[in-house]
Amino acid sequence: YTVETQFVEWLAANDPQLLEGGFIGFAPATDDPVSVQYMDKYIDLCTHTNTPNVFLDVNLVDNPEGTAPHMKGSLLDISRFNAKIVLQAVHKIDRMLSRKGYPDNPWREVPSKTAPAGELYVNFINVLDWLQIQPGCDPSGERADRLGEIFKQLYSDKIFQR
Repeated sequence: YTVETQFVEWLAANDPQLLEGGFIGFAPATDDPVSVQYMDKYIDLCTHTNTPNVFLDVNLVDNPEGTAPHMKGSLLDISRFNAKIVLQAVHKIDRMLSRKGYPDNPWREVPSKTAPAGELYVNFINVLDWLQIQPGCDPSGERADRLGEIFKQLYSDKIFQR
């Protein structure tokens, strides 16, 4: 029961309007049961606090060994990256947003005076660090190629083609 969870619950109970356009961020679940429990708890938090948007937090790492079980979904081992982990989470979150009545295509005009609602972002938290980009350099080489493969895997799913 994290401080962040308590804060979102407090906002929902005391001034739900403050959650309008808000986001809850969490990691996708791996096959580890603890990881699945954490993701499900955050999806439930979005539902019962009426928080309308999600950041799905993903870190790219070269070796996630020794990581706490609830964090393993966010630390995706780049050498064995499997888009299935991210796609399963995206589909589960999309179903939750659909059940809450958000449209299949929630995109807004930018800039917009309307708060986001029903939006899901896959947030590659450390992508620039992982690519080892130096100021003034373009991403290239093996890491950039691998990241391109990851994006192709994700974009091949129809959920990313809406």
